[in-house]
Amino acid sequence: MGLISNKRGFFFTFLIIILISIILFSSIFYTDVQERQAVKKRVSSMNGFLLSSEKDLERQIYISGFRIIFLFEKKILAGNYMTNFDAAFAEAFYNGTLDGSPQDIMNGLTFASINNVLQTRAKKINANITLLSPQINVTQDDPWNIKISLTTHLIMYDATNPTLASWD
Repeated sequence: MGLISNKRGFFFTFLIIILISIILFSSIFYTDVQERQAVKKRVSSMNGFLLSSEKDLERQIYISGFRIIFLFEKKILAGNYMTNFDAAFAEAFYNGTLDGSPQDIMNGLTFASINNVLQTRAKKINANITLLSPQINVTQDDPWNIKISLTTHLIMYDATNPTLASWD
């Protein structure tokens, strides 16, 4: 009889150890799943911010280009012709000046101000974003339309944990 009760005690002890192990492992895995979902949500929100920022950049470059062309038309109508279109366009886009004189119409639409607005918006979602090595290019697709392209190196990462999510 003593041998049978020892077997039952061993069986129940072994069963309890297995149940406790299952509960312990499931709680560990549940925590990991929750962490993954939080990371997934953070990456998704930062990706959404990046996509909306790209669309906003496109609109800002369009407005900036439109105003620069307006300045050029005004200059040409005054009898001053353009000698180097690309250099004058880059000067207006980067500095907000035309022939060295500041242009009020370019307030808030230079590359530096566009970059500052982008960084301010990124801070609101606890991210850092930087545009490096910008290159503006203007081409003419047809006699009535021009195409303005901005090529830049974009770096964005989570401000609290840069290794969590980053775009380069």
